[in-house]
Amino acid sequence: MKETAPGGNTAFDEIGLMAPARAYRAVSFIRELARVVCIFGSPLVAWMFVHDFLPDLQGGGKLWAWLAGTVLCYLVSYLGLTFSALTMRPGLGVLFLAVVAGPSLWVIVPYVWNTKDAQSYALVFGAITVLALPFLWAGLQTARLGRAGREIARPSPPIRSFAGFLREVFAVWPGLKRSFWRRVAADVLTYSAALALWAGTTVLAALGFLVICLFPVFLHTHGIGEVTMQVLALLVLALLTGATQSLCRSGARWFSRASYADQVERDGRPPILFLRSFQDDQVRLPERGFLPRLWRAIFSPGIRGRRLDHFLIEGFSRYGPALALGNPGEKNLPFGAARVYCTHDTWKDKVAEIADRADHVLLVADSTPGVEWEIYHFLKPPWREKTLFIVAPKSADLREAPTLAAALRQEGVPDGGPPILACYWNDEGRLTVLRADMPRSPEAF
Repeated sequence: MKETAPGGNTAFDEIGLMAPARAYRAVSFIRELARVVCIFGSPLVAWMFVHDFLPDLQGGGKLWAWLAGTVLCYLVSYLGLTFSALTMRPGLGVLFLAVVAGPSLWVIVPYVWNTKDAQSYALVFGAITVLALPFLWAGLQTARLGRAGREIARPSPPIRSFAGFLREVFAVWPGLKRSFWRRVAADVLTYSAALALWAGTTVLAALGFLVICLFPVFLHTHGIGEVTMQVLALLVLALLTGATQSLCRSGARWFSRASYADQVERDGRPPILFLRSFQDDQVRLPERGFLPRLWRAIFSPGIRGRRLDHFLIEGFSRYGPALALGNPGEKNLPFGAARVYCTHDTWKDKVAEIADRADHVLLVADSTPGVEWEIYHFLKPPWREKTLFIVAPKSADLREAPTLAAALRQEGVPDGGPPILACYWNDEGRLTVLRADMPRSPEAF
C-alpha cells in the first residue's frame, strides 16, 4: 500500500491489484486440484497402509480398516491443502500433499523406472509435473507479495473458527441460502467440474510428455502428418476439458438462482446492494489474448468466463444476500444477485430503501444517466462509507464516469497513472484507490 498527499491537506491510499490477482489465480487452481487429488490418492494410501501394517486382518475387518483409513487420509490431506490455499501458504500445502502422494510415489516411481517403458514414464512423470508445478508457481507468486498483498489475494475472509473453516472447505459459495436439494445439486456439479479438471490435466500432461519425448521417433517412423494429428488430439482434449468444466459449473449456477422474494425470505441478514447499468448486466469480464483465454478455460475454470454477478454471489454471499434491480425485459432468471423489478417512476425510491437497509453497496460506475444519478447520491454520507465503486467491464478506467472522476480529483487523485479499477471511502472518510496495470484481468476484478 502506498500513501500519497499530492494536495497537502488531502491524502489517499493506493493499492496495486495485479500481483495479488496473479497469486489469487495460482492459489485458486491449487484448491481446485487438491479436491480430486485427495479423492484419488487417499484410497491408495489407505490400502498400502492396511496391506503393509495390518496383514493379519481378514475379510470385513480389512475392508473396514481400509475405509476408515481412506476417510482419515482424505480429511487430513484435503483439510491441510485447503487451509494452505485459504491462508496463502502454498508451501504448507506441499507437506499435506505428501500425505497422499508420497507413499504412492515411493512405490510407483522405482517400479516405473525399472520398466524402461516410455509410456509409463510419460504417465507417471507427467502426473508428477501436474502436481508439482502449480505449487511451485503459487509459491513464487505469493512470495512476491507483502502482508497487505496477501490479505488482498486471500480467496476467503480470515478464518476465525474451526466451524468457519469447515464451511469454507466443503460448502460451495458459503453463505448463499438455497433449498437443500438445490444446494446438493450445485455441490455435486461443482465437484464434477473439479474431477474433470484433474482427469483432463493429468491425461494431457501424460500424453504431452509422451509426444515430446518420442517426437523424433514419431517423425521418423510416421511422418509429419501423424505428429500433427497427435498435437491436434492434445488440443481437442484440452478443449473438451474446458467445455466439460464449463458445462458443470453452468449447471451449478443454474441450480443456485434465486428470486428477490425467495432470497429475502430465506436470508434475514442486511443485504448487499448491487447497482449497475442494465447494459452491464450479465456481461463477461474482459479477457485479452487467445492464449490467456485458453489458459483460463483449462486451468482456471472458476475464474474464466465469469461475470460481476458471479463474483458478487460467490464471494460476497458470506456477508449477506445480494440484491439488485432487475431489467423489466428479462425473460429468464439469471444466476447472480436476486432481482427486484420496479417501474421507471419507482426505481429510485426502491434503491434508497434497500440502500438504507444494506451493509454494503457495490456500484458499477459508468456515464449512463441512471448510474450517474446513483453515483451522485452514493458519494454522500452515510451511503458513501459502505459503497465500493468499481469500473464497468466495458470501460478502461473508473474515471470515465464524470461525476466520480470529479470526486476523485477533489480528493487529490492525479489524472494520470495506471487505470483505476475501484475506489472506496472508509468510516473516517479516507479514500482508497485500487489500480490495475493493463491489460486488466478477471482475477483483478
